[in-house]
Amino acid sequence: MVTVDLVRMFVELSGFKTRGCAARRCGRWLTVKRITERKIGVHMDQLWYCGVDCLREVSEERFAQLLSGANSPSTHAPRMPIGLLLVSRGLVSKEQLQRAGRDQQNTGMDVGEILVKQEVLTAKQLAGARAAQWDCPLFAAPKGAILNSVKIPRAILECHSMVPLHYAAATNSLLIGFVKNVDYESLYIIEQITGCKTCACFVTREDFCLQMEQQARISDDNPTLSELVFKGINTPSELARILCEYGLLFRADIAAIDICREHLWARLKNGSRAVDLVFRLA
Repeated sequence: MVTVDLVRMFVELSGFKTRGCAARRCGRWLTVKRITERKIGVHMDQLWYCGVDCLREVSEERFAQLLSGANSPSTHAPRMPIGLLLVSRGLVSKEQLQRAGRDQQNTGMDVGEILVKQEVLTAKQLAGARAAQWDCPLFAAPKGAILNSVKIPRAILECHSMVPLHYAAATNSLLIGFVKNVDYESLYIIEQITGCKTCACFVTREDFCLQMEQQARISDDNPTLSELVFKGINTPSELARILCEYGLLFRADIAAIDICREHLWARLKNGSRAVDLVFRLA
């Protein structure tokens, strides 16, 4: 009796390359010679899956894994609190910092932004201090919109107060500007989803808001990347179902899934086009 494995071995001995589906319970495989396997099925995590059923199975497992660690706290912290750094630089006095600290207890606002609101220091001075606090450069954003070929969902950017500022194709690196603190976990996720290297810098709150507003206008006119946001969907099976439905609708050949604190981020690609599915966790 001729088995599937014998047929595949005969095909490979005949000079063809084969690619097997990575799903555990699937025995399908693809013969490729003049066409690439990306034209059929979907790639995820550098593995190939022959169809939606197999992708749904593995994506459900992936979602369950990500949700199990969704509440893990960040281990990154600056070397010195921003208040002490401002005092050590002579930008504020101890009395001014103490007053800001009392206001923080009443309002919940950030100490640095309270000092800016009280006109004790400027937004640029605060951004410069934060840059020194995290050992990162300070980026002076231009007044016009900065065009980037690498896009990140707006919901994730707003959640982490970060904005893409410059993409260097020669080094495949993306400069990300932060307002309060560097979220290294988010930088890592961006690298995994987009495939480019990330570098951190700091911008003022005003520059952040301006760039977000201007990039939103550009995104509305750009049909190559769209973003869909979902709320109240937290079960792995439902998340996998939605991913596969849009994968079929979009005819995706590449899928990527990861988590950014309060959001699950899935990107589906079809050639140069992409759609982002962003799931807001409860």
